[in-house]
Parts: sequence; structure tokens; C-alpha cells
Amino acid sequence: MYAYLKGRVDRKTASGIELDVNGVGYLVFVPLSTYSKLPSDGASPVKLFTHLYVRDDALDLYGFLTLEEKRLFELLLSVTGVGPKIALAVLSGLAPEKFRKAILENDVSALTHISGIGKKTAQRIILEVKGKLGEDADLGGILGEEERVHDSDVVHALVTLGCTLSQARNAARKARDEIPEGATVEEQLKIALKYV
Repeated sequence: MYAYLKGRVDRKTASGIELDVNGVGYLVFVPLSTYSKLPSDGASPVKLFTHLYVRDDALDLYGFLTLEEKRLFELLLSVTGVGPKIALAVLSGLAPEKFRKAILENDVSALTHISGIGKKTAQRIILEVKGKLGEDADLGGILGEEERVHDSDVVHALVTLGCTLSQARNAARKARDEIPEGATVEEQLKIALKYV
């Protein structure tokens, strides 16, 4: 319903912020990653990407400084048993890049370190996120990470050699720092193969 709100932070509360948008105050729940970056003086306008969560007894508005955080929040809400409080806790406890890594590596402990998430919930999050997006899902794409142009040739070559799409993307990502400028696809492939 609301794509974003642009206004001034009127007040920071323990549970979120009050955002003044042309004289109308909105109570917006935000993760710690957004909360800590918002100005408390109310002088600078801010733009928050929003998600309206509808329940029988309330309409709650959640806000994020980046679309990446909003996409991750909505992805987490699609997991069975995960509501907005747990989704905010994940965003507050893990950066999107660390969340993506935890999903790809089946790292249950990274999620159980977050308050309110036990082992079963962490396993369900990993299983359902992979199930919704596929084992070889481009979770980086869902969360806004762009694949570099030269990586696409390396990824394609690795898949042709029998790697899964996620293995190929991980190997290409890890090899990025070692690839010299102007390297041919064959040279890039040799470096990426070390990480398969």
C-alpha cells in the first residue's frame, strides 16, 4: 500500500520512530540497522521504504533505509512461523550479506545467536528460504547484490563444467580479488576453479 514515506524523524522511541510526513505522524517500526543511521535532530528529511503488516487488530508500518533490507524483511515474513518481530530481530542481528552467507552455508548457529530464534526456527528459515528460491537461488539478486559482468562468463563456464549455479556463483565471487585486470575468461576460470 505504501511504497515509501519521506519526512523528518520527530521522535525515536524504544520500539521505533515517529516520522512526521507533512504534519502527519507515522509510527514506524525499524530494525537497529536503520534506527542507528537515522538523525535524531529532525532537521534532515529521510526516506524509508515501507511494508504495511496487516493483522486482525492492527495495521503496523515497518520502515527500512534500503530496498535490500525491505526485501529481506518480506522474504523472512514468507517463512512459516516468522512474524515481523522475528524478521526485525534478524535484520537487527545480521547484515543482509551475513544472512545470505548463513543461508548458503546452512549456518544454523549464525541465526541462533539472534534473540528469539531457536535451533528449529533457524533450520526452518534456512530450509524455507532455500525452498522458496531454489537450492541454486540467486539470493544475492533478491537482496540487491549485482553480479559483475565478467563473473557471468565464469559462472556460465563453471555451470557447463558441472557445478551447480550456487557453487559457480560462490566460486566466482571468491575469485574476484585474485583476478588481475584484463584477464581472459580462461585465466579467470582457472582461479575460480580453486574455490569449487
